Amino acid sequence: MSAHVTAPPKTVPESMVRDIIDSTHEVFETMVFTDAIPGVPHLSRPGEPRAEIVATIALTGPSNAVVTLYGTIAMAKSIAASMLGMAVEEINEEYADAMGELGNMIAGSFRNRMTAMGGTWAISVPTVTVGQRIFTHYPEDVGRVVCPFEVSGNKLSVELVLRT
Repeated sequence: MSAHVTAPPKTVPESMVRDIIDSTHEVFETMVFTDAIPGVPHLSRPGEPRAEIVATIALTGPSNAVVTLYGTIAMAKSIAASMLGMAVEEINEEYADAMGELGNMIAGSFRNRMTAMGGTWAISVPTVTVGQRIFTHYPEDVGRVVCPFEVSGNKLSVELVLRT
């Protein structure tokens, strides 16, 4: 009987982590009109982060990547209100579209930064999932990093998944 060996987690290049953080900060500043205060990025662990709303955008190019946003419905409603110039109490189902658009803008900004470094990148339409304690499972052979942010007292996690 042979021992099961687990490969060490793959990492995401530090420059890409900086780019996803910068893209997130830039989009919040210009489109949500609020500050996204970054926390300390860390490798993703199985089953985390967990959320009530998840927006996912895939990118293909010299590498394959996924940008995923995780948050609460309250956070998504707050973001939608800010983007639409409405009161939070007026927000209904628009929060899901706003979260998808936010993910699209962050992934688009990230893609532009990657394109500037060489290669052509394509981007998917956003997918938004709403539920309870949602997490995303990926194969073990990808690099995954979670970049936490504080946005108006709410927590937002932006995950970058990379397969080279």
